[in-house]
Amino acid sequence: MLPMLDSRLVTVAMGYTKRKDGKWIFRWTEHGIRKTKYIGDETALRKWKKKQEAKPGEAHVAHNSGNNEWHTPPEFIAAARKVMGAIDLDPASSNLANRMVGAAAYFTAEADGLKHPWSGKVWLNPPYAVELIGKFCAKLLQHIDHKEVTEAIVLVNNATETNWFQRMLVESKAVCFVRQRVRFLDTEGNPGAPLQGQAILYMGTNKEAFARAFVQFGVILYG
Repeated sequence: MLPMLDSRLVTVAMGYTKRKDGKWIFRWTEHGIRKTKYIGDETALRKWKKKQEAKPGEAHVAHNSGNNEWHTPPEFIAAARKVMGAIDLDPASSNLANRMVGAAAYFTAEADGLKHPWSGKVWLNPPYAVELIGKFCAKLLQHIDHKEVTEAIVLVNNATETNWFQRMLVESKAVCFVRQRVRFLDTEGNPGAPLQGQAILYMGTNKEAFARAFVQFGVILYG
């Protein structure tokens, strides 16, 4: 989820756009209504981003598949299916998102995937809010340790300095560092403008299949 304009609002961010005159704007959806905030030149943009990213309790990233309507592009889902054969569970999803993911079971934000057991082959693009992403990653690792989750592919921002990313990296058998920022899609299929790069982590016994399916997106490193 991109930085919100006001923490009191129910907001879905759509990203930054540079106009033909060289000025920047920020677009978002509030209660289903699309809105635009004029920012200004490059200097104003840097100040704006710094101010938004400094807000406590908010994410520093550009997407959240579980808590808003931004969806993973279909080519990543297709690659995940090539590796795992099927997706048994998406624990951070929505009714609309699962039309693309096609998981046998999924949990919406209202159902709260943290409250339910996970099992089988899992696709996880966790909520990126600071207070949630670590919990989702920790729960996945717990279920893997208990052998309840047999295989998992996780799409997250490449926040290598964070504890949750380091813990995921240790347990991963392979990682794809995506060469370009993933342009997640809004409910109408329009790509957003992410602020940070992404990594795709694989946990399972078929890292060679993961490498073959995901090398199209970036460099593969083995754990």
